[in-house]
Amino acid sequence: MPAQQPQLANPDHYLISASGRLGSPPRSPVSKVDRILEHAIQQNPANGLVIHFHGGLVSRDDALQHIVPPLTTRYTQAGAYPLFFIWESGLAQTFWNNKQQILRDPAFRELVKKVSEWVARRTLPAGGAIMFGAGQQGIGDAASFRLQFDQWFEGRRETPPVEEYIDPAEIQEARVLFDEDQLNLEALAREIEAGLEDDPAFRTAIEDVFNSVVSQQDGPTLMGGEDAGRAPTVNLSDAALVEMFLQGPGAGAAYQPMRLGPVSWLRVAYFVGRIVFAVIARFRNGRHHGPYCTIVEEVLRHAFMADLIGATIWNAMKNDTAESFQPDSDTCGWLVLQKLKALEDAGRRFTKITLVGHPPQSQ
Repeated sequence: MPAQQPQLANPDHYLISASGRLGSPPRSPVSKVDRILEHAIQQNPANGLVIHFHGGLVSRDDALQHIVPPLTTRYTQAGAYPLFFIWESGLAQTFWNNKQQILRDPAFRELVKKVSEWVARRTLPAGGAIMFGAGQQGIGDAASFRLQFDQWFEGRRETPPVEEYIDPAEIQEARVLFDEDQLNLEALAREIEAGLEDDPAFRTAIEDVFNSVVSQQDGPTLMGGEDAGRAPTVNLSDAALVEMFLQGPGAGAAYQPMRLGPVSWLRVAYFVGRIVFAVIARFRNGRHHGPYCTIVEEVLRHAFMADLIGATIWNAMKNDTAESFQPDSDTCGWLVLQKLKALEDAGRRFTKITLVGHPPQSQ
């Protein structure tokens, strides 16, 4: 059954900002603040104004298609006038808008590319949910697919070559497709290993991590803990380094001194395969944020340190929202506060103002 067309958000009920600021498209113009609040006060809603902050890892498009329309109806039926603050705080937008260190990390880039490639190879039979490209069912030529990712990371492409969102109408179909029971990790790892022969960029990024670790050690051993003695340019977590590079049995003993062997591409392939499985599991149980964001999240979860995730994603999102209320001529929250104050000074106040954060799950 074809997916339902998403509802269109009413532009009289939302403001879009980036890094807290209004401006040129896709951001809302500064003049829209005055227009929306004048319209709202003229309607004189019985239950006043509801200001809804969508927040979290929800992308702009997701908010406009799947949060604003149904909640506009719900708030209006309750006798209030809704105004939504649409932050550019989705995972992909947060990465790009804030230019974090992690986005420039070669190992991060190559792991995202490799996991995306194999999620596509394992989950897109004919008729499956569209994930890659505009209406494209698969990755096509692997080298071209990787090049498109490089263009995205370097800012020469507006969107990643992976769909950022799957419509709810397609989720049940996607759950069937994303079934890890149909996969065998050993077989998958061996296929990934064989495919590395034609991916020199991935091999170079992983070799550089390995060599940097070895060069910072007193002998060929890997010591766990926060101060593992490796070069500061290596952002991968100790657990990820152990899983990919430890020699022989006992690789699960993550924080014991262990001897490094030569790079085993099969071990690296197993590591990639486990991330692929984690992405597929997220789709199977409905706990995903769309293909691209889910892949990025699982790469971060499996390969990078928790403090990097917290500092670069969550703090960046908090900074975006906090900047909205800095006093300036184009900051979204500040302009809304100024207009509300001007209305009150003119004797035109709302009966009440309700603030809503962390939206409920729509049913």
